[in-house]
Amino acid sequence: MDKGHVYIALVDWDSPFMLCNAYPNYNSYAFNLFDKNDPSVIAYGDFVAIGETEGDGMHSFEINLEYNYTDKKPTYILVVGSASKYGDYFTGGSNSILWLDDFELVYE
Repeated sequence: MDKGHVYIALVDWDSPFMLCNAYPNYNSYAFNLFDKNDPSVIAYGDFVAIGETEGDGMHSFEINLEYNYTDKKPTYILVVGSASKYGDYFTGGSNSILWLDDFELVYE
């Protein structure tokens, strides 16, 4: 019932981004989730894993970034992996496991 999710974003934030997926004002942080359509997102790409790997096998995948801007310089790169794509909304299976191995960032 779960979908694994891995995404990468290049952003031009002034400082690190504080994520808070709890109720508003929880521990004095505002409710704040990542938005791939935010103007600070220079490039974004993702991979959604559906189903499970048979046996001990692994699946290879590539994430190509789609650029929203080519005239901005990124200040941060975000690499996020989650066993439950909508886990930040408290949905999905409680026993899902995502293994990422031999991860490589290739760029020019």
